Amino acid sequence: SDAAIDGNEAATTLQLTCTGVSSVVAKLSSAVNLRADRSLYSELTVGGKSAQGGVEVFMEKDLPRPVVVKSTLFSSGTVEPGAFSGSTVLTIAPP
Repeated sequence: SDAAIDGNEAATTLQLTCTGVSSVVAKLSSAVNLRADRSLYSELTVGGKSAQGGVEVFMEKDLPRPVVVKSTLFSSGTVEPGAFSGSTVLTIAPP
C-alpha cells in the first residue's frame, strides 16, 4: 500500500578482509531515486551512517569485518502504482 511505503528497509552484510592492518572508506550516494518524478526514493547507509561522504572501516589483518549496507524506502508526494528501480555504486578504497 502507498500508505505503508515510508520506513521499509532492506539490508545486506558484506564481509571485508584485508591482508594487513589498515582502514578503508566505503562510499556511495546517500539517496537513490527509484522513480523519474522522484516520488519514490531510498536512503542508503553503511554501518548505520550516511555513506555520501564516506564511512571509514578499520581492518585487522586477515579478520573478516562485517559491513551492513541498508536501504530505507521513502515517498515524496503521490506514488503511482507500477514498477520502480534504481542503482548506485559502492566504492571501497583506501582513505
